[in-house]
Formats: sequence, structure tokens, C-alpha cells
Amino acid sequence: MEAKPLEIVDPDICIYTQDGRKLDKLGLAADECCYILPPGVQVICLKREERDSVTSEDGVVLPETIPVRVILSESDAVTEIDMVNAGNTASTSKPTEVMHWIDPGHTLFLARQSPDHVAMISLRLTVSEPSAKSDPVEDVQEQDDQREI
Repeated sequence: MEAKPLEIVDPDICIYTQDGRKLDKLGLAADECCYILPPGVQVICLKREERDSVTSEDGVVLPETIPVRVILSESDAVTEIDMVNAGNTASTSKPTEVMHWIDPGHTLFLARQSPDHVAMISLRLTVSEPSAKSDPVEDVQEQDDQREI
């Protein structure tokens, strides 16, 4: 009996601009969830929406899908940054020239090459281990909550 590949489901992550506009989601393609990035946007915020567990057609609860990388695709450049290294911020003297996390795992400065054009933001996804909780979007929030105690 051949094992079925793990299903990647929509992670229900919404991306917002700094002024609160919600980006339009194009959908899920293979292991990426894609969004339309309007002109002029340099800062985005990622937020996971609340939802119940997702089950397959045969009633099995599917493992959670988590983002591992953010990809900015512009007409003249493609830039990527990892979620697992969300604690890394710009380490150059000109942070406006480098994509970096402002609030690790939540708020990202894009350093766009073509800010006057529409672009695409993609979240590369993976399936979480059943016994391990490793969602960078939620883990950073939990770390923040623990620091407040």
C-alpha cells in the first residue's frame, strides 16, 4: 500500500498593509499561498485567522500547515526571507535596502525594487510535525506573551 503525500491546506494567514488594507489572496498553488501586493506598499503584517481543525475527505484531521518563507516576486527581482530566522533584522547601515523583519514573524519591511508596480507575495508552506508546534507566526506571539508575565 502506497503512502499518500501529506496534504497542504490553506493556512488561513491574512496579509495586511501598514494602513490596514487586507491583501487579496490568489490562492494555494503546490506549497505556496499567493497574494497580490499593490503598488506603494513597503510594509506588510501577517496574521493567522482563527479556525477549527481541517479534516480530509475520509474524516482524518490534517496536520497544520505553517509558513517557512516569504517570497516577494516583482517584475525585475525576486527576494526571499525565512520565517524560522524571523529574529534576524537588517544588519546593514542601510536597512531600507534590505528585506527584514520589523516585528519578527509578524511585520516585514519589503525593500521593494519596483514599488510603483503590482507584485506578488508568496508564503512557502510546509506541514507541521504532529507532535511539534512550530508555527513561526504563533510562536513569536507566545514568546511575546511569556515576556509580559
